[in-house]
Amino acid sequence: MGNQIASNAELFVEPQRSMQFALARKGILNPGVETLTPVRHPHLYRLGHSTLSDDENLSSPWWTDYENFITLKHFAARNSISLTISSRIQNAQTPEFGPANVVYKAKLAAPLMVALQRIKPAGLHDRTPRICGSRAVSDAAGLS
Repeated sequence: MGNQIASNAELFVEPQRSMQFALARKGILNPGVETLTPVRHPHLYRLGHSTLSDDENLSSPWWTDYENFITLKHFAARNSISLTISSRIQNAQTPEFGPANVVYKAKLAAPLMVALQRIKPAGLHDRTPRICGSRAVSDAAGLS
């Protein structure tokens, strides 16, 4: 990834970073940061909601990379369930999150910083953190 500057790098400096991470910590363990590049991650995916406009869906901070999107698709196929249900199971999303019934694909046109997340366990007896299949994109800059 080298010295490339992400198109949304200003969102990862104080005070914005501390505000975003403070909110994220309510449901996420140790949020981290990674820079995605168009070479390694040419596309990002989102399960949007038919109850929202395209603008609302496209400006959402919740996107995932190809590898995690394919994991959701394969889990759905193996278990004969919808992509929506696969996402709810794999990403610990409640139905209140939204219908998650529209797929969006965005082309990454510039390096983009993202917050990596581990979800906090909810009602698990062993309290072992689970890896969340999503990456939160903190700005739509760099997407086309």
